[in-house]
Amino acid sequence: MGKGNTKLGDIEELKRSFRSQAEPIQRVENLAIADISGVDAPSVARDLWGIISQLRVSIAKVQIVANSKALHHLLPSLVPPIDRTYTYNFFYNRNGLTMGKGEAFQEMYLQFHRIATTNRDVIQAYIGKDWNTSETKTIDNAIVGYVLKELRLPVNE
Repeated sequence: MGKGNTKLGDIEELKRSFRSQAEPIQRVENLAIADISGVDAPSVARDLWGIISQLRVSIAKVQIVANSKALHHLLPSLVPPIDRTYTYNFFYNRNGLTMGKGEAFQEMYLQFHRIATTNRDVIQAYIGKDWNTSETKTIDNAIVGYVLKELRLPVNE
């Protein structure tokens, strides 16, 4: 994976951590980010952070990136993949967090939700084209494009 300590952890521990979250994952598996009401979005964000914070995907100390990406593969319509270079820079204009990971995830999730619900038709028109495989991935791709163009970050930072 990328720079730093972003290597996968022990595969058996990874599997155990996903199995331990089977029930919470099943409770949200039929949700899609654009279909969640504004009233329910904070609760969903908390539930997702509860899952993400318990996963053991990477040996890195900052689990939000690896764990959100892993959960995105399982719940692509609900969980956005988060990274430091693009997502953090888009929301916080820096590659690191100055708040707790749980607070940051929930704050970013609510913004992803707002983007998904207010731009539903535009996002739907892109799904299935190029790398736009789901609502959350389409938003992620738009964020990458915005950060590269407007914030002028190097492509391979």
